[in-house]
Amino acid sequence: ESKLLSIGNRLRDKVTNSVESAKSNNDRLKRMGERRITISVGAVGIHSERLKRLPRNDVNEIFQRIIKKADELLYLAKNNGRNQVRIARIDI
Repeated sequence: ESKLLSIGNRLRDKVTNSVESAKSNNDRLKRMGERRITISVGAVGIHSERLKRLPRNDVNEIFQRIIKKADELLYLAKNNGRNQVRIARIDI
């Protein structure tokens, strides 16, 4: 299990490219006889320009909301069969 925070544009593209790269590496491991792994991702997108304008105390609260939502999405992906990507955007 791991977490990644990426602030910027095109979250879906970044996540998809990262997952495809990991799957490709996983396929290579399987060909070498290594154990297969599953890849489940929960990702949350925000508008970074809005984040920049928030007071510091609000930013901490927003990051907690982002992490909580990403965890929810990750476990949704895991519970629905794994090897899935779940992405959501939250308003701040």
